[in-house]
Amino acid sequence: MGISLIVIVVIVTALAFDFTNGFHDTANAMATSIATGALKPKVAVLISGVLNIGGAFLSVEVAKTISSGLVDETKVAWIVTLPAAAVVGAVAAFAASQGAIGTVLVALVAIAIAVGIYAASRRTPVTADNVNDVEAPIASDEVRTESGVAQA
Repeated sequence: MGISLIVIVVIVTALAFDFTNGFHDTANAMATSIATGALKPKVAVLISGVLNIGGAFLSVEVAKTISSGLVDETKVAWIVTLPAAAVVGAVAAFAASQGAIGTVLVALVAIAIAVGIYAASRRTPVTADNVNDVEAPIASDEVRTESGVAQA
């Protein structure tokens, strides 16, 4: 089985975020070195790029801490999803404003995304057992067993 569409979208989004975050990180970290003349701009950007990439592979402790239950994942999902949707909308609006080719391109991408979502939704049917990560509450006259819920 190949890589799913959502995995590809997540990887591309993460790489795009890391790339744009590098702009800001480089500016913040190297401004003093460049302004004082201690480093030439190209050298400073090269050092910052190498250290940013190295830092990404150095440790995953922050990700482990966040995924350990410290943060409510549903709230984080909304905080990430809404701005990401705004960025996608802005890119689509910009592409569509570039004329007929941009409009057709946006329409084709939207159709491809809709087909991908539909195909992914057909792979695993949604049931009461997998609709969310929280176990459904049991009634007071039921007892939870290893094989499921039994009447008491």
